[in-house]
Amino acid sequence: PLGDYGYIGEALGWGYLNALYTLGHLTHGYFTGQDKSLERAEIMMDASFYTLLTTAAIKTSIKSKRPEYPDENDSFPSGHASMSFAFASVVTAEHGLYWGLPAYAIASFISVSRINDGRHWVHDIIAGATIGASYGWGVYLNHRKSETPFFLTILPNEDLKSANLLASYRF
Repeated sequence: PLGDYGYIGEALGWGYLNALYTLGHLTHGYFTGQDKSLERAEIMMDASFYTLLTTAAIKTSIKSKRPEYPDENDSFPSGHASMSFAFASVVTAEHGLYWGLPAYAIASFISVSRINDGRHWVHDIIAGATIGASYGWGVYLNHRKSETPFFLTILPNEDLKSANLLASYRF
């Protein structure tokens, strides 16, 4: 459905959004002395690092073939989906839905572009999104040590052919 525009998602999904966010907040925090910006950079850096580490470890151990590239065996899970959903989750947690919804839209575009380009199966994307969102929200909540009552994540079903959207509210 994306035609030749899949390359945009391919390029964005390499973690550039995560790096730009981190560097932007580090720079802002350094020159203005605002600790909040430095903390935001640290949260994004931690979430991105843990996401990348987990994704790489799973890719190395599972060795799943790609849909249209059978000579490559690093399909599961999608690193592009995991990094972009880590980015979107941290942005949403730190800046609210005004910036979070566009961030999740970009993460979704990146993920769909990977399927469009024959690089991933749907279950690769769902697993990657779950890893990224889990680390994004988990690192944020761990850093803030808050009593945030709301949590949203995607959980793959047992057959890996579909997923559930889980919303949790603590009261």
